[in-house]
Amino acid sequence: MAQALAQLRHVIPASQLRHRFRFLSRSLRRAVDCQLLQPHEQATALQIWALLGLRDWPLLAKLAGRGLEALAANTVLRLTDGADTILPAHPEDLSEAIYAFAKLGAPDLVPGACRPPVSGFLLRAMKVLDAADAVVRLSERGLQQLLLGIALSGPSEEVFDLQRRLLQKGLEAWFPLDAASETARLVTNCAALEFWLTSDELSPEPAEFFSDCLKINEAEPKASLRTLELNVLTALERFLKTNPSEEDVPPSISIMHQTPVGDIKLAIPSWNVAIMVGLPPDFFQRPPADSGWGSTGENELDHGALPGDFVHSLGETVELEAPCDERTPMPNSSQHGGPDNCLLDWQRLPALRIRLLKQLGWRVVQIPYFEWRKLLRSEELSFLRQLLRRSTNGWGGT
Repeated sequence: MAQALAQLRHVIPASQLRHRFRFLSRSLRRAVDCQLLQPHEQATALQIWALLGLRDWPLLAKLAGRGLEALAANTVLRLTDGADTILPAHPEDLSEAIYAFAKLGAPDLVPGACRPPVSGFLLRAMKVLDAADAVVRLSERGLQQLLLGIALSGPSEEVFDLQRRLLQKGLEAWFPLDAASETARLVTNCAALEFWLTSDELSPEPAEFFSDCLKINEAEPKASLRTLELNVLTALERFLKTNPSEEDVPPSISIMHQTPVGDIKLAIPSWNVAIMVGLPPDFFQRPPADSGWGSTGENELDHGALPGDFVHSLGETVELEAPCDERTPMPNSSQHGGPDNCLLDWQRLPALRIRLLKQLGWRVVQIPYFEWRKLLRSEELSFLRQLLRRSTNGWGGT
């Protein structure tokens, strides 16, 4: 039932989806309590909830707790010559679960009461993949999910060495398969910038691909500016004209500025400023919906278990109410999207890009659509002045 509804998520009205998934959530909790779900069924449920952006943490914590019990029941992994490793769960299910939880914001965005089972499951799942050396037997899709799941979550002090080993093993196995995609660049730069992985730790062929991904991609940009980004560009051009800099070379705006982690659509290179304009698909949480239930950005990793997906139907936003009292702080209009002072609930992929750009030395100015659209044209320049002064400590970073 959940799979069928997920396939039709852009066709069924959001109010009906909200009602049906509330019912399914209760039914699924009962099934988890009665131990009626197999590991692959739990992984599929996680995938669907992540696809729809359902941060139903009480349910997800139950799934994690049950998965943790299943993994703990068989902690001794038997390795014999010429025989397969006896695993407590299929490696593909574990990589899929790691990716699904990361896409929903785990472990950092999990409410306190639900965090222990989720963090415990993620730790045990990574340990199983590492101890059994199961990474090399993952499919290309499984490798992508594992690597991107670790990158989206970011480094954790408690499991840093474990994450780093899995990244090393995963990149070693993945690079002969896929070395040119945007995902490969993001994962590689995350491994290098946040986990300090180097090409010397890889065998020759993956090391070459690794090094290439750390260079600026000089390919012709495939994306273009969206309408709101064009509006911000026009305002930025007016701002720079009416606020002259004391620098010898006046600052200029670079469109689709190339970096190792992808193109910055709007940048002021002389100030090391990247302007991130966030549109509705870029955020998990969209005002005025209650926190907890929203939607997540989709890519090819989200559709393996959902054949016949109506991805391009009506494009209606699915915003579902929170099932518990936990709240994710949302930006306040008085903050006007300040670069470090407001809590914007970015999708995990743009959040990863922001993290990596900061690691590369860029000052990231975040402009959410719901703040920009509230401005009168006469207010746009003062809004930009406030953001740019915060990010550069005055014009030109002086």
